[in-house]
Amino acid sequence: LSGCSTVPDEKYQSAGVHDRTCTLSQTGRRAQCPLEPTSPAEGEEARVERRFNVAYLEYCELESEACKGPGQLFAREQLDAILRHVRASNAAGESTLVAVYVHGWHHNAHPTDENVKYFDHMLARYKDALIRAGRGNTKVLGVYVGWRGESISSKPANLFTVASRGRAADAIAEGSIAFNLKEIADVMRGGPEANRMIV
Repeated sequence: LSGCSTVPDEKYQSAGVHDRTCTLSQTGRRAQCPLEPTSPAEGEEARVERRFNVAYLEYCELESEACKGPGQLFAREQLDAILRHVRASNAAGESTLVAVYVHGWHHNAHPTDENVKYFDHMLARYKDALIRAGRGNTKVLGVYVGWRGESISSKPANLFTVASRGRAADAIAEGSIAFNLKEIADVMRGGPEANRMIV
């Protein structure tokens, strides 16, 4: 596979919990999550606005100066920001739904990755479903778990990476991810009874 472009094993997202807003169709199905808010065009169907939060946990595959070892967080600050956010919600008596998503093969946490883009759509629909169920006061926090799911960006050569990406996924799973998610779950348990976490 010489001559193929490699995808670096690196962190793409900053630490912190980020505010997001998407609009949904009246049925709650079609989401639009622009980077900048826009007004509906004339004749366009009425849309409803849904607000939620997003954070990232990014894990390295290879030991490097930026990473202690395979399956470890690139930046503990990402996890600390999530824990602070949930603790603050707990202290305010606000229930929270934490939705964790771990991408698969051919993806990572780069802002242009399709999984990153559509994660916001999923969270907007979660918030919409809570509102429709009479639980609109429940905050939604999405946690996107990123790792180097793509090692070669050249197509079709990237199709031959299934075995190496499978081993990388195993290394990530055997790292600190389970412990880190348990840390979040433990903080969630310390809050309102309505707190929920799904993975």
